Amino acid sequence: MIDGLGHTGSDLQIRRIDGSLVAESKGSMSGVTMGVWSRDAFYFRDSGDVRVWRDGAITTLRAGLAWLRPKPSPAGGQIVFYTRGSDGLAGVSVIDTKTGAVRRLSDQARIAPVFLSSRYIWYQGERLCTAGDQCVFNHTVLTGKTYIYDLTTGSESESVIADVADVWPHGS
Repeated sequence: MIDGLGHTGSDLQIRRIDGSLVAESKGSMSGVTMGVWSRDAFYFRDSGDVRVWRDGAITTLRAGLAWLRPKPSPAGGQIVFYTRGSDGLAGVSVIDTKTGAVRRLSDQARIAPVFLSSRYIWYQGERLCTAGDQCVFNHTVLTGKTYIYDLTTGSESESVIADVADVWPHGS
């Protein structure tokens, strides 16, 4: 069983719970972050790309992608995430874990996506701060609205679900 990711300087290490080393990449990884398991592979972001550890080897899944808060689909095969545009607003996308193809889900500012099922994704609305907002760390605030995106129909609907921490059961 693999417990997780260890990161020291520019080295990437994946270790078992007992501490034994499974895979290591020396000197080629910097800024390793935002890792997530999907099926039998571990996906993570380094300083410039999304990479995957599978069958003892680390390869690039998608070059130039700076994903944030990735979440795997229940059945595996897809990961939902958001990125920040040059305007500071978030956009939600899904990446295919086999091909690396990315699909943007909405042209509106959306953040914090989570798979509700293999078909539905929940996320929050976001907007730029205005003079009346108390924006300390970010230039954006939540709109107070949430949405559900249907991957089958490509449609977005307003949701009554206020927040989602996790969904059960998890896929294999």
